[in-house]
Amino acid sequence: MVGESARAYLESVALREIGWIEAYADPQKATDNPWQYKSVEQHSPEAHILSLHRFLSAIPHILPKDPDILSPRIWHPDFHAGNIYVDDRGRLSTIIDWQGAWTTPVFLGANPPLLLDYGIDMLMKLPDNFKHLDEATKDRLRYQVSQSILIHSYETLTAEKNPLMNTMMRQPHSQTLKQLEAFAGSSWDNCLYPLQECLIRVEKEWDYFNSTKPCPFHFSTEEIQEHREEADVFNDNQAFWSELRGILTDEGYTSNETFGKAVEVLETLRETGPARLKGDERDESDRKIHWVVDPNAQA
Repeated sequence: MVGESARAYLESVALREIGWIEAYADPQKATDNPWQYKSVEQHSPEAHILSLHRFLSAIPHILPKDPDILSPRIWHPDFHAGNIYVDDRGRLSTIIDWQGAWTTPVFLGANPPLLLDYGIDMLMKLPDNFKHLDEATKDRLRYQVSQSILIHSYETLTAEKNPLMNTMMRQPHSQTLKQLEAFAGSSWDNCLYPLQECLIRVEKEWDYFNSTKPCPFHFSTEEIQEHREEADVFNDNQAFWSELRGILTDEGYTSNETFGKAVEVLETLRETGPARLKGDERDESDRKIHWVVDPNAQA
């Protein structure tokens, strides 16, 4: 029963996206973020639907077998330091910002707290030459060491006090399953490329999912070659926005505190980003982004 519920949930994510694309997707009216990478097939409804059906066909075979990991739990999706309150004695007193809470299987909902940065390379102590480094490098290393200590402490305590979470953190392919659910639910509005990447990975690593059946879909050599040719551009785009983390997102969000810096970034992008565009494409791109440096302009 638990497995059927998890399967039905994942299937509903893909079927909802397919239904929306079939009913409303119009390649001629697609909205593009001028700085967000778009796959060559991004505006092809057929390409999206093909990928989503591939995902649907794999769901029964790639679900975890452990019923505890399949079981639904309530999750707080924004668990960062600003939403956690402690009292004067360092004890947890309140967690706020529950409006996005949801119920989902453990293998999808279980994630480390957002106050942990798993993007760093683990470094448990400062290097011996720390005193002789420049201030920017010192700040980076302090952050790296502090995060490493937090991550080590979190994982040690999790193994001791929360065995289910500890099991999930070591579940094979847990990241792939999370990504499939996320990318399948918004491929048209966001990007098709990462969904395709996950599906290629599933086929390549199929034997590790312990399924008794062969992979129900297949990518041809030509499809994989075309996908790989896009990889460098996609990865460069992701690395660019990763560097701007905390200042600006690829959807244009920034905070009051970082607004000035974000405007500087966008001014630079306005000059360099559309340089490859010509004619009507250049005019359309400029129309979408000129408001950032000209608040009185008409969007």
